[in-house]
Amino acid sequence: MAEPWTIPENWQEHSLRLSAWRAAPQSSQVARQNLAGIRTLLQRYYQQGRDTSLLKILEMTGRYWLDDFQAADFDNMICTLGNQKYCALARLVYGQLLISFKCDGAHAMLAAGFLRIQPWLEPAEYFTLMKRHQQLLALRLGRKTPIALTLPELLDEAAVVRQLQGRQHARLSLGPGTDTLG
Repeated sequence: MAEPWTIPENWQEHSLRLSAWRAAPQSSQVARQNLAGIRTLLQRYYQQGRDTSLLKILEMTGRYWLDDFQAADFDNMICTLGNQKYCALARLVYGQLLISFKCDGAHAMLAAGFLRIQPWLEPAEYFTLMKRHQQLLALRLGRKTPIALTLPELLDEAAVVRQLQGRQHARLSLGPGTDTLG
């Protein structure tokens, strides 16, 4: 008999870090397993009258990895959360999911989530998010890429982009007819 699915530790209310990266790529198999467990818990929580906000955000991540979650789904979910803290967290997580595929709108969603979540952040979490989002701003966004990137891969790519932009800026600042000696 299989063990019942449980909420991952980093998603549980008592250990919830608002600055955590929640867009680690999932295989379709893992996402389907997670969704089945989440939906079972959602039913139980609804019957018990418990808050389902975190489960709805967790469900969003599973559906996103199965390519079954769009902007309209996000808008509908936000309307059902009610709690401002979880609405802000949902924006952060959706922004993370978008940027993992370098999708248009990711920077704006991350910024909106960061702005709204600030009242609940510890100082260290505030600076973690601020630094991460600043670094990720170097990424060029567009259509959804075929492969999701992890946070370290995104930060590495952003660092390379910033480095190349710095070199380009240095070359441009020399101007025509100017050599390095003056």
